[in-house]
Parts: sequence; C-alpha cells; structure tokens
Amino acid sequence: TTDRLTATVPSPFDADGDTVSLSYSWFKNGELTGETGNSISEELTVKNDIWRVEVIPNDGIESGPMAEATIVISNHPPVIDSVIISPNNPSISDVLICEANVYDPDENPTLTYAWKNINTGIALGVGNIISLFNVADYGDLIECRAVATDANGATHEKNATVIVENAAPILGPIAIDPSVAYTNDTLRALA
Repeated sequence: TTDRLTATVPSPFDADGDTVSLSYSWFKNGELTGETGNSISEELTVKNDIWRVEVIPNDGIESGPMAEATIVISNHPPVIDSVIISPNNPSISDVLICEANVYDPDENPTLTYAWKNINTGIALGVGNIISLFNVADYGDLIECRAVATDANGATHEKNATVIVENAAPILGPIAIDPSVAYTNDTLRALA
C-alpha cells in the first residue's frame, strides 16, 4: 500500500518498423477502474486488493495481442518509530507512562505494553501505566516493551528504559511547640 504500481513493458517489436503505442487498462478486484496510464498511485491501493493490468500494442493500423499481469497488494507490517517513558528520571514513588508511536498505512494496529525490572528480572505488569511503588529500588533499570500487532498478525516491537533515581526526602507538616510562645520560652520544631 506504500508502493506505486507500474506496468513495465519491454520495447514492443513491429515487423514493419512502425512506431508502436501501448494502451493500458487497469482492473481492481475484477472491475475496470478507468485508469489508463502505465502506473497506479499507491493512494488507490488497499491491502489484499487484486490489481490486473492489460496492455495492448498498436502500430497505428492494427492492434497486437494483449498481455496482462496481476498483483495482490501485500500487508504493510506496523513499524514502531519510538517508545517514550515519562517521567524520564523517575523515583520509586512515581507512576510511569509508556507511549509508542506506530506507523501502519493499512490500519490502526493494536498496541500492547509490558513492564520489567531488568535488575531483578521480574515482570511488573502490562498496560501503558505502572507505579514504581514497592516494585523498584534506587538504581533499578525499568523497561517498557511496546508491541504493535496488525489484523494479519504482523508485529513489531521496540522498548525503552529508564533508571530509577534517588528520591529526595520529604517532610510532613511541621509545627512549633509551644503554640503560644513568650520571649523566654524554648521553641521546638515538631515534624
């Protein structure tokens, strides 16, 4: 579906030395299309279409025997251009999102995602979102593998990885004790 169809005809021979012209008739799934050039734009083709071209030579006086060729439009397998994990510098308290960019001129393929902690070898789950809480430690390499599958079963897979970064410490709410203070009081911060 991404290729232009072109009828390639060897130089026709005319015993009288006359100039030979060629006429083209294109058929899509058995129906005459009205296309009369030597090629068909890829925009007119669809996966599994059967295209046939009939070519008739003519020397200006009479036509020669017709020649024909047939082709079935093949499936274009999906191609994953990129896989991106965000955030790209996560800590163990983050939720990761994996997004794959896929190209398939025939259809919208199905995308599936699987997560793995490379350091431990443990599968972390499926789907494009996962929480790192209790499944990763500082320094772990986390992988998202995206797989695109089309209706014909053709697949393409690609992965991305991120390293779990150190998590900064977090303070909870703090208070000052005593809550009412005078000039000679000792104050304490309570966390």
